[in-house]
Amino acid sequence: MEITVRIFNNYYYDLLTRIKKNNYKDFDKNSLEYIRFFNENCNEYFWKSYLKLDKNNCDEWFKKDEIKNIYIYKDITIEKISNILNNNDLFLYYLRIFFIYKIDL
Repeated sequence: MEITVRIFNNYYYDLLTRIKKNNYKDFDKNSLEYIRFFNENCNEYFWKSYLKLDKNNCDEWFKKDEIKNIYIYKDITIEKISNILNNNDLFLYYLRIFFIYKIDL
């Protein structure tokens, strides 16, 4: 499990640094804190709807109230990430990775 947490946290950190150029000096890549926060906020509905996505409806999915208002990190919502990245394919890539490592726990 330790390696899973580290891998998840590496991708999580990478996403955060892409959207916020702050240094996350206190970010502990071995901590379970981030994956727990993420799992608590991205509920079963989120993942079920995510798994039903196809290329043609992903932009609309990111705009749904029940999706866009989910917090990924402290004060950062899915909507905020989507707007800053301006690349939903890239965001979906991260979500795929998070989903894989979420299941592993």
